[in-house]
Amino acid sequence: MRVGIAVLAALLATLGAATAAEYPIKGEVTGTFEVHVEADPGTQVDTNEYAVVVGSKYVYLIMVEEDDLQDSGKFKTQPFLVPVPADKVEVNGSLVKFPDGLDDTFAAYCLNPMGRHPRGEMVVPKWNEIEDRFVEIKVVAGHGQVRTEERHLAPEWIKAVCKRVEGVVDPGEWKRDAQTIIWVTEAAVPENVQVNVENRVQIDVNATVQVNAQDFFQINESELRELANAGDEMARQLLEFFSNKEELENLVNTAQSALDFVKQHLSDIVTTAQTAKEAYETAKSVFGKIPVSPAVIIVALAALAIFRRRP
Repeated sequence: MRVGIAVLAALLATLGAATAAEYPIKGEVTGTFEVHVEADPGTQVDTNEYAVVVGSKYVYLIMVEEDDLQDSGKFKTQPFLVPVPADKVEVNGSLVKFPDGLDDTFAAYCLNPMGRHPRGEMVVPKWNEIEDRFVEIKVVAGHGQVRTEERHLAPEWIKAVCKRVEGVVDPGEWKRDAQTIIWVTEAAVPENVQVNVENRVQIDVNATVQVNAQDFFQINESELRELANAGDEMARQLLEFFSNKEELENLVNTAQSALDFVKQHLSDIVTTAQTAKEAYETAKSVFGKIPVSPAVIIVALAALAIFRRRP
């Protein structure tokens, strides 16, 4: 009997070790769009197997809430795009090694505006675990036509997004303009990344930012209010941001950055519709007469993509 128990315990320990080894890079959400990443010194992953993309400035980790990873179909939470400075890794072909390991906190850029902000343990999964999973993004075309599109987290699509946003993300600080640009890039880059330049997509950049930010806030609002009422400072600041009418001007600046980015970096596949300035003038004329109230929060829903963390 004791021998049987010992064998069973050894088997369970082996299975536990195998499970731990399956995800050599793990993390924990420590703030709004922020994740603490851990990997043992000498950890090495094959980018053909794990959801890791090598760029010229950064190595990008695709991190998913572990509980959500066990599901199928659409992600309920936000998969994160986490840039790690290239000087922390050694790259040899498809192999990425972390000679000193990782025990750092990095900015985490949301890949799923229509999902809840993760709060559980995060892992870098294998490609075959996520390539059939998808996030949803809303795309606003010309004439205000809104459509919801799926983006499967297959390697080629993720690589295309990473390649285009290489110059705007920052591992040290989550930036609202970078987040906006990532969402617009997701909306613009189709799943078939072999784009025919003759078949360009027309996107209203400002409206695309707004509808995705609005969905994100609506999905997360109740949880944020519960956390704020329980004393969570991060949640309180986020909700406070949404009641600040002055932040509308910051939205304009951020939407303008996204619009400029589209013209410069996505011009091969996208033509733009309404400009940020035109949208702002329209919004200002409508909402300028409304006092700060719950109605102002509706205006500010669009500003989640430009949320500025306060010290």
